[in-house]
Amino acid sequence: MALAHARAELSYLAMTDARSPTLDSEAAAAVRAAFSCGPPPPLVDVLNEHCPECRATSLRVAGRRWDAIGIADLEGNTEIPLFTAVAFRYYVPIFMLVCIEEPTRADCMPLGVVERLAPKNRKPSAELAELRAKMTTAQRAAVHAFLRAMRERDPGSKPVSRALEYWAGV
Repeated sequence: MALAHARAELSYLAMTDARSPTLDSEAAAAVRAAFSCGPPPPLVDVLNEHCPECRATSLRVAGRRWDAIGIADLEGNTEIPLFTAVAFRYYVPIFMLVCIEEPTRADCMPLGVVERLAPKNRKPSAELAELRAKMTTAQRAAVHAFLRAMRERDPGSKPVSRALEYWAGV
C-alpha cells in the first residue's frame, strides 16, 4: 500500500506543470557538468539476477555509457530500485536528467530515484552512505540541485524532504 501511495505521489509529481524552468535548467546543467562519462561498469556488477524483471531492468542499460542512454531506453516504468548499487551509482546522472527533462515520459522514475537518494527513517543505508562518499563535491551538489527541482514540483513530498535534508550542505 505504501508503495502504491508513493508511486501515485511521484506520478502526480511527474505530470504536474509546477515546474520551474530555471531550477530545471540549473539542475540539468549541474548534472552534466559534474558527472563525466567513463566506461560503463562490468556486466557482472550491473546485472541483477534476482528475477526476470530484475534482469530485464538491468539489461536496459548494461554495457552502455550513461550519456548514450535516453528516455526511449528508460520509458515504461523503469524500476530504479531493481538496479544494483553499482549500476545506480553509474547511471544516476541519466536517471536525474530524464526526471528533469522528460517528467511526463519518466512516469514513476522520479519516485525510484528520489527514494534511492533518501535515507529511510533519517538514517542512510550503507549503500546510500557509500554513494554519497564516492561522489565529488560537484556531484553531490548536482544531486542536491536535482532534489530542489523535484521539491519545486511537489513541495509536500516527504521522500524529497528526507533526501534534501540528507544531501544538504554538500
